[in-house]
Order: sequence, then structure tokens, then C-alpha cells
Amino acid sequence: MSSSALRYGDEFLAMQNLFREKNVSPAVAATRGGGRNFPEYSIHQFEMIVALLGVGAQNVIVTGNERVLSGLVEYPDDRSASFSYNTSGTFACFAQNGSVKAESSKMSNIFENLLVKIMEFYETGVSPIPMEETLEIASIRAAAVEGMTETGTRIPVK
Repeated sequence: MSSSALRYGDEFLAMQNLFREKNVSPAVAATRGGGRNFPEYSIHQFEMIVALLGVGAQNVIVTGNERVLSGLVEYPDDRSASFSYNTSGTFACFAQNGSVKAESSKMSNIFENLLVKIMEFYETGVSPIPMEETLEIASIRAAAVEGMTETGTRIPVK
């Protein structure tokens, strides 16, 4: 099991539940985040993007520099995601499909909720996060880090 604790923030879970209740999947997501450096902290944003949009990302485009950058995750269908990073930024997320939209700039109980999931994992041996999502998150991150040196270029998600 591998996960960013942000996946389990109360507000993020409420966002996901809203889409489930409306029987629609988000088509667009936007995340914001910060931290010491993009290669280390971007994983948290990509965790939220994949948790909302699912797998199938095709390309990543990055613009900016090591301290402030933005990017786009392209999918071959109607889904897309944007991300922005600032060394002093805080985490936030937005998702939408048609008239259904949700956003949060607060992430409550992330570690408490993650610990519950970790304990469930130890008890059952079954990860609450599909392996394909974990691999997708790592692949998007790798493409984005590569994109930092080739700004404005479409980097394939492998």
C-alpha cells in the first residue's frame, strides 16, 4: 500500500462522495500544492488527480521553474487535470463534470484517516488503492519531473 495522506482528508473524501452520489465522474481536476521541492512533493497532487480522474493519463506538460511551476495532465478522452506548485503553497483541489463541482482548500484528519486505512490493509492484506492507480501516480510524477527540464514539451506518461 502506498498513498498520500491527502487522499483521505475529510474534505477530499466528501468531494469524491458528491460525485458518487450524483452518479458522475469528474472530467476536470485542478490541484495546488507546495513543499520543499517539486520532485518530492508533487506526488501529493498527482495522488489527488488520479483518485479523482482515474488512470489513463497520456501526456504531461510543465511550464515554469523549480520554485513556481504549473502543468497539465492530458488524457485521451474528455478528462484533463492541471496542477500548480509553489514552494510556499498549500494543498487544494477542485473537480468538476458539468454542473457537478466540488473544491477544497482544507484537508482535515489526513493522518488519522490514513492510519485507519493502513490498519485495514494490515488486517485484510488488501490495499484500498488499486495497484494501477499507484503505478499511474508514479508514472505521472516521473513525466512531470522530466518535464521540468523540457518546459512546454509533451512528455508521455509511461
